[in-house]
Amino acid sequence: MSEERAYFENLIKKGYPKEDALTYTQKYYPDFTDRLPEPPPPPSFLDEDMNEWPIYHEGGFRLEHLVAESILLAEAMRDSIVEHRQKVMAAVGLVAVLLLAALAMQIPAQLSPLEGDWMKSDGEIITFAGQGEYVDRSGFEATWSLDGNVLEVVWTDQQSRAEDPATVIIQSGRIAMEEDGAYLWLRWTTLTVDGETMDPPEACILLIDAKQANNIPAYVAYTDEHVGQAPSWCTN
Repeated sequence: MSEERAYFENLIKKGYPKEDALTYTQKYYPDFTDRLPEPPPPPSFLDEDMNEWPIYHEGGFRLEHLVAESILLAEAMRDSIVEHRQKVMAAVGLVAVLLLAALAMQIPAQLSPLEGDWMKSDGEIITFAGQGEYVDRSGFEATWSLDGNVLEVVWTDQQSRAEDPATVIIQSGRIAMEEDGAYLWLRWTTLTVDGETMDPPEACILLIDAKQANNIPAYVAYTDEHVGQAPSWCTN
């Protein structure tokens, strides 16, 4: 027992009231108090993992707890960053796939060397358009296809009356491209009209790219300067 506590207890034994005993004791021992020390916290306030006091207590911060909590916080932040990065990468990958798909849809299929406008000797311009569309002066709906060097054109003449069947004309022939596609030779080899076989035209046709000649004088001039003899299969 401390000296000040012994003095205080002695006054109590001599019959001094507790308040007076405290007053006289503090007169000689100013720091004395009769209050009991602060009790420990209840069990619910203890750190369950460490079985010790929380980080902050009456004595201040405990370094080991502060370090432990900092490590836990850093690990949580790391996991959050990794998860966020994975989500970002997944989103970026999805956007890249969508962009590539959109770009692929914008890129046209490889053009056939036959696609474009071509001029005949009589001045008619015929067009082998994309998606198999064929256009000439007949005004019929027509399509074309090319398999190797075999060309097929299908014309459909829709009658004015809906109940009348349409006339379907199918011609196929052989072609030969010359001068890097600047002109070509064409000879029809088969002709059917509504399923009935007929004799195809015998003439061999010279078609010149309309970029080289788009009128008859230009056609004649280009033929004289650049076009050689027709292939043997085109003249026999």
